[in-house]
Amino acid sequence: MLLDQNRPPQTGLADQRPAASYLAEKGMFDKCLLLFSGGLDTSCMTKWIAERYECDVYTFTLDVGQDEDFAALERKAYAIGAKRHFCVDAREELVEDFCWKAVKANAMTGRNGHPLSSSLTRPLMIKHALEIAAREGIPVLAHGGTGRSNDSLRVDTGVLTLSPEMRVLAPVRDWGLTREAELEYVRAHGIEVSATPSRSYSIDDNLWARETEAGLLNYTDEPAPDEIFSRVRAPELAPDEPATVTVDFAEGVPAGLDGESMPALQIVETLNEIGAEHGIGRFDVLEDRGVGIKVRELHEAPAAEILIRAHVDLQELVLTKEELRVSRLVELEWVEQALTGFWYTPLMSALNAFFDETQKRLTGSVTLRLGKGKASVVTRTSPYALDLTNLGVVTRLNEGATSAFIEVAGLQRRASQMMAARAARDGR
Repeated sequence: MLLDQNRPPQTGLADQRPAASYLAEKGMFDKCLLLFSGGLDTSCMTKWIAERYECDVYTFTLDVGQDEDFAALERKAYAIGAKRHFCVDAREELVEDFCWKAVKANAMTGRNGHPLSSSLTRPLMIKHALEIAAREGIPVLAHGGTGRSNDSLRVDTGVLTLSPEMRVLAPVRDWGLTREAELEYVRAHGIEVSATPSRSYSIDDNLWARETEAGLLNYTDEPAPDEIFSRVRAPELAPDEPATVTVDFAEGVPAGLDGESMPALQIVETLNEIGAEHGIGRFDVLEDRGVGIKVRELHEAPAAEILIRAHVDLQELVLTKEELRVSRLVELEWVEQALTGFWYTPLMSALNAFFDETQKRLTGSVTLRLGKGKASVVTRTSPYALDLTNLGVVTRLNEGATSAFIEVAGLQRRASQMMAARAARDGR
């Protein structure tokens, strides 16, 4: 059985739970809002929370462009026992308020450089969930985050930041529930889920990226099954003829494609389609979680890869050397704050303000060739380009003046070599 409904599971850690955990007792609250995806964890939680705490469970789903039948998801929530189901379409808000900030920050993480995914949707989800909870008088918010996931950190800290009085339930994490136990529970209660013991992948999908973990991906010495990649075509199966696309930017933000102005959502959807066809945006990575563990994930993010690569290149054309150097440092901090869920903070506001300021001149166009899994920049233009090789555009360079600079710039290097030779003669 999953667990005794009247006491914690015997995991050996029952008396060592962190102080932040909220387990509560029956009768302590009558309403709970569950962040509901319809997957194994939240399908199990809808029923389990209602039974364990004898309360009404309200479910909430955020439409961020995931491949989902939202009408069917609502029917499922009610079939499991939800008191009421809420769904908010936040696709445009995600792109304009979160993805575009990620583009400005060149937000790629890990040494292999993959775009952020769920870390951009969680603060938006928390914002809307808290608005619903306040409107409906719901004192407790629940989620299916595990102890392994960044989501536990993102959701809990986001809620505590925006609504310190709100209680957070995380049954999978705090009650030590395993996926095997959850599968047993949903079978016993007739709840339909797609997960099985052999294919119990955890998938988070949105219009910016799709990420998959768990299941067979827990084995890092095994190739990822091709069936997991559902969004992006394998590079070797992409068309032999590459595609060419031009991304137009206005003050660091994507504004259109191929000279045509487009709404933000349409830009992402168009590039997702083109990029996926040509195998752009597939990543098999090891991610360092904010909670201190390392997890293998598969990411599919064609539009994100194309836009960020184009943005990086336009920055190189327009920004000064000093701006670029500091930007790289700020980008690292921005990614760290986003990954760990510290979105609604003074620091994040300051980091975003830095990019807003430095990219006021970042207007122009970048053309890329997309083929066989690779996005390559071929041209870039901007009215604010710092391209001094095109003499007379900005200023005419006095080439003779560089001789003195070269001599001074190399002075310490020459001196250090002389000192090294002296030390060698002295036997040092």
